[in-house]
Amino acid sequence: MTRKRLQRCFAIAISCYALAILLGIGLKVVFPARDHPVYSTYKDLVPFLIAIPAAWLGLCIQQRNSYMQQLRKLWSDMVSSVQEGIQYTFLANPTSDQYAKVLSRLSCAIEEVRGVFENLPRGQSGIGLYPFEGLKVIRQEVMNLGYNGPTAQDRAAAARRAIIRQWNELRSKLLREFDRDLPTWPQSPYINDVGETG
Repeated sequence: MTRKRLQRCFAIAISCYALAILLGIGLKVVFPARDHPVYSTYKDLVPFLIAIPAAWLGLCIQQRNSYMQQLRKLWSDMVSSVQEGIQYTFLANPTSDQYAKVLSRLSCAIEEVRGVFENLPRGQSGIGLYPFEGLKVIRQEVMNLGYNGPTAQDRAAAARRAIIRQWNELRSKLLREFDRDLPTWPQSPYINDVGETG
């Protein structure tokens, strides 16, 4: 469950509670007698009016936590497979085994994305668009390099630059899905003692 959907769930639950409060006030105004059956019945149902949205919110939070765990695993696998692709561009004479291993890792990462994210809607054509196309481009760059025989250094360097460019674009988009926060105690020579960037 994305952050946006979770926020919507909280808004719906808060609306349910607000509606329950307003309904209770309205019933008390319409039926002011302390032991009126309508108002008494409503008071008896208040625990359910509290418990049902609370249970639903608990389910939403559990789905969000599960989604974040899937996202972290996907991130770790993507980083590893893209780094293998970059390292492949440094090999002078890659073997078919090295080539197959890198392509396999990249293909697995592509499929793992499909397990976490749906394709983007594409009108009425049906299938939709793959959400992080840069990963496929990275795999294609490795495929274009091939194996068996010396990889021309300029071709490998061009592939490396293309892979890094695609990874930078992909990474910036994918990281927006995470709930990230600024670190409390960062370490960097570009930050002064007060904690501000200098």
